[in-house]
Amino acid sequence: MLSKTLRSFRRNQKAWLAGLTILCMVTFVLCGTIGAGGNLLESFGVRFGQSKGEVVATLYGKDILAREIQDLRNQRRLANVYLDQVTRASRAQVFSAAFEASSKWEESQRRILQQVLMFRNFSLQSPQFRQQYLQSLSALPQLRADFLRAKKTTEANLVDDLFRALQQDFMQMLRRPEEFYFGGTTSLEDTLDFLIWRHEADRRGIQLSAKDINRLIYKETDNRDIAESDERKIEDALQRNFRNYFSPDNFRTALADEFRVRIAKTAMMGDDRTDSQYATTWATPYEFWQFYKENRTENVVAVLPIPARHKDFLSQVGQPTEKDLQDLFEKYKDLEYVAGSDLPGFKVSPRIEVEWINARADSEKYRQKATQASTLIQAGFQVMSGAGQTMGGSLAAESTFLGLPFAFDMALIDKYEFDKYQLRNASWVEPWDAFGSRRLHDTSYQRQENVAGMVGQAFGGLGTKAPVVSSALTYYGGAALHEVFDRARIGATMALAYSSPTPFKPAALTYYGSAHPAFIPLSAIKDDLTKKLQDDMARKLVQTDLGELHKKLSDLRRETPADLLNAQTVYRPEIISATLGQAMGGSATTAPIALTTTTTFGTPAIRNSLQTRAWEAVTAAFAGPNPTPFVKSGLVPLEKIRKTIDQAVAEHGFQHGQTKKPEDRFTIADDEGLKPLKEAYVHNPFGDKQEKNFANLFFQNHGVYSPQDYPTGGSLASDSPSFLYWKTNDKAAYVPTFEEVKDKVKDWWQFEKAHELAKKEAEDLKAKAQGQADAERWLKDGTKHSEPMFTLDEVSGLVKSKTPFARGPMNSYDRFSIPKEKIEYPPEGLDKDLLNLTEPGQVIVKSDKPKEHYYVMALVKRTKPSEFSFYREYQTGAENLLTYLEQEKNYQSEFQKGILEQLREEARLKINDENRERVDEKSRSDES
Repeated sequence: MLSKTLRSFRRNQKAWLAGLTILCMVTFVLCGTIGAGGNLLESFGVRFGQSKGEVVATLYGKDILAREIQDLRNQRRLANVYLDQVTRASRAQVFSAAFEASSKWEESQRRILQQVLMFRNFSLQSPQFRQQYLQSLSALPQLRADFLRAKKTTEANLVDDLFRALQQDFMQMLRRPEEFYFGGTTSLEDTLDFLIWRHEADRRGIQLSAKDINRLIYKETDNRDIAESDERKIEDALQRNFRNYFSPDNFRTALADEFRVRIAKTAMMGDDRTDSQYATTWATPYEFWQFYKENRTENVVAVLPIPARHKDFLSQVGQPTEKDLQDLFEKYKDLEYVAGSDLPGFKVSPRIEVEWINARADSEKYRQKATQASTLIQAGFQVMSGAGQTMGGSLAAESTFLGLPFAFDMALIDKYEFDKYQLRNASWVEPWDAFGSRRLHDTSYQRQENVAGMVGQAFGGLGTKAPVVSSALTYYGGAALHEVFDRARIGATMALAYSSPTPFKPAALTYYGSAHPAFIPLSAIKDDLTKKLQDDMARKLVQTDLGELHKKLSDLRRETPADLLNAQTVYRPEIISATLGQAMGGSATTAPIALTTTTTFGTPAIRNSLQTRAWEAVTAAFAGPNPTPFVKSGLVPLEKIRKTIDQAVAEHGFQHGQTKKPEDRFTIADDEGLKPLKEAYVHNPFGDKQEKNFANLFFQNHGVYSPQDYPTGGSLASDSPSFLYWKTNDKAAYVPTFEEVKDKVKDWWQFEKAHELAKKEAEDLKAKAQGQADAERWLKDGTKHSEPMFTLDEVSGLVKSKTPFARGPMNSYDRFSIPKEKIEYPPEGLDKDLLNLTEPGQVIVKSDKPKEHYYVMALVKRTKPSEFSFYREYQTGAENLLTYLEQEKNYQSEFQKGILEQLREEARLKINDENRERVDEKSRSDES
């Protein structure tokens, strides 16, 4: 057989060699493929087994493997983290620059910035502060305008940068936690949509160079560079967190793909970024007009309240039996009452006692301390000047001291430099404008006719309900008019003065008419500036003293129960003396100290510990549902705390007060002991004017004697007090006995029966007034038990905003809501019920949520908007209205949804649900 094979090889040698050569080549190719991780059959287009099991979707006829989905998610995370960090660093630089520069601003200007940053920090922690944050932002454009009028361009530009940075920051704050910077999430559907958009960008030839990417990133930071140190930190963090994925090529591809997808989406669907302030819409003008008519038609509704707790109603329902009261108590004894609810609750709510201290910078005590401090500072300047030294150490500073009397305070000069733009000299020949680049003369202000006009306007405004500011504007307008007349008269007199035979008249007019220095000299306003400096010093002293007490109380509270247990069980005289004696005795026998101390230190300490714990248990048992502050606070060192508070009050002259008795959240605002703190809370410009949230200051998760300051960060005005407050007792909620709350149960029983009487009276009045042209008269006359009638004006779908957002549209609107000061707890849907009234004379009856009142409501007037008003508002700024239209009709979202569905159809998208778990992030823990 072998010989035949050899003879065949010799005869067909060339064919054999050719076949072997081909076989070697095929083997080489296939081995290379397998070594690279490929699949032999897959190289010929055959797919099954493990490869097929990795397919999670199909796009454009191509299988999408699970590994591709994970790689794309990592790519998107990389771009997301980078853009988040870069933009955050850019904004932080602006915040830091503004805060640093504000140290040289006026107190009122610093206050604006502090309020804004304070509410920003609150908003980051709790979304309920976002509305107050937006309101505080509205003060920044006015601050910028003030700086521009004062020719402080640098400060104005800084405020402008700050405003834009805060707007960007707020929009990022609204992003969902799982949402990427460029939109979308890590879900399978969003990831596949990203692949579709990337394919669309490729199809449209959207490609970006490295220069293009840098320019787009620069635009995201509002054209601001970030520090090189921040850039290095971000890159180091990316390499550390994405160590298995990060590379320059991957990084560049990640950023390029995100921007390319955004460009493709914008080209097809419009700009839908989260930083777009207003949405766009594709509504027709007719659709917009119909929306405008529907939402800007205004109703005037007359409202007559009938209280269910009227004494006549309560007397008519009779007296409950003992069983009635017992049944009602058993039903609601475990329920705490909630304000605005129609359900009773007899469980006693948590009650607390509160103590507070405050200090005013304008008090006599702190004015004296500020004067003393200012004197010491000034003396320091004098001593340093006499010794030939300066504070600054520069040549300019030294020459300044040589050129000024020793009595001049350099702080005073510094204050003058920053205030002098407000201290412009009045001049008859320099230009003057209404924005205050030049002051009006005193002779223009101090006129009897100006005062008379202002008083007349004030009294006249009482009848017309004109704004209070109209009186001030009347006064200023009269002064401005006199300024114009006097300038014209003096100008004419100066022109003719040189024809006078008296030589002194032209000289005098030349003196008064010629230009004077632009600013009032320091010598003329030194006393006023000195007072301002002392006010600043007083505020600093207040904050220092309160801050010191705050720190002391906080430190004392850190003495944990374990520390006190050691003091009560170990550090006792009998144990210390016995331990020392045992140690000294053991020194003669050379016994180890570790053995000798256990005989005295171990057993007695354990015994004392058990005695201490037993004492605590007995105390807690006697305390019942109302534990003493000592036990409740976890062994707070009460004696030390009381001594510290008393010493601070005596030393600094703090005003001091506390609640008269334990109060719950419904009664604490009425406690006379908290009156000063409540007044400061109500008068805070960013506070709650209705006092509804006053109790929230105290019913937080703060321990007993845990100091809190109000306002947060201290007082920002010299005439406003700064407070420290803390709880001194914290009584837990508990279920009372029937006898404890019997009167309350009876009141609720009668109140529930009185509901029907109040409702019947309201329905009877409705039957009489329904459909009557003079329905309002019926409500004005009222009923036997009604309260005075009031009206709800401007009841419409969209109402003109009372506090428009800064830099918002000229026409800003809000959704209509029932004013809390008129109906404190309106029922759900009442706003829609009022909007559905279409004919004057229509009457409805509604109750508030707790059924305290039944309201008879009659439509008095209905005003439809004109086409002219629609055209005018459309012309002057329709963005805000278009936003509401888009929210209601979803034109844009429906349009975008249709485009995406069309692209999915073109991509022939199919998802393999059987393999979805391979890319389900909840089941994966190995992703970077």
